[in-house]
Amino acid sequence: MAQKKSTPKKPKAKPKAHYPVVRTAELSGTAENTALRVLQVDRELSKLNRRLYRMGRYYQTKIDMRPTGDGLYEVYALRDDWAVQKGFQMAYKQYSKNVSDEKAAMSKNQIARWNDFRVEPGTTGALLLSKLHASDTTGTVLNTGEFSLAEVVDSAGTTRTFTWSTAPSGSQYSILNEYDRQADASDSPGNLASVGPYEELDSEINAETYVHLEQDGNQPPYDRNTVNQTLPFVRIATLGAAAGVQKLSTGFFTAPCGIVLIVGSSTTWNSDLMSMTVKSGDYKGVHALSMLE
Repeated sequence: MAQKKSTPKKPKAKPKAHYPVVRTAELSGTAENTALRVLQVDRELSKLNRRLYRMGRYYQTKIDMRPTGDGLYEVYALRDDWAVQKGFQMAYKQYSKNVSDEKAAMSKNQIARWNDFRVEPGTTGALLLSKLHASDTTGTVLNTGEFSLAEVVDSAGTTRTFTWSTAPSGSQYSILNEYDRQADASDSPGNLASVGPYEELDSEINAETYVHLEQDGNQPPYDRNTVNQTLPFVRIATLGAAAGVQKLSTGFFTAPCGIVLIVGSSTTWNSDLMSMTVKSGDYKGVHALSMLE
């Protein structure tokens, strides 16, 4: 009797190595007296983990808060849409083109090690900084690190930066305004109605049909002359534990460029009750797909 061949056992998959990363931190506001606070996730991750986290990423993050009767807090992020992505890519392309000759004349060692394409959030508010706790109860606010904005020089010799603001100064380029200039859709595909081919030979082909095919759908199903550039931010959630309201976490959401705005109901709200968490992933330990791909 023939013996059955034993099936070789598959080798066990080697477990992935642990990637050490701090993804959660309490938040602390700077001293500016304003209801609006600005969190830049990439900056705080860089300080928390002592490595560069680039701005041009879709950071998956969430904001949590402790129960308090201190009012309501609205959380905003840049729109996760085509215009924001393509506008950012267009700005990066123009930046890369503008600095290409200078970079070509420099050696690799001459270019700043932590250089990154950084743009302005485009809104005025106090920065929210990450805070770590050790044995003390007050914690240590991380407020050191260089985060320079990307600069270009225009044809008039003016140094300019890039911003998500839709009302830029003379030394800024508005990312969405510039993208809006090239994103208008055409409503003129052509004009066949007067000279439709074979019109006289086939009774099933007629001028009215050509008009229908030309004009019914020649306008896009959106405003073809704007990319909503005046509304770059959308509300993610309203947090708070006031009467009739109980929501203490946004849940994970997409934050393009890592920019999160938190607006309190007064100018004296206590940002120490907030914390951020970034979802685990493959980009240096966090979930943050590139905006440039």
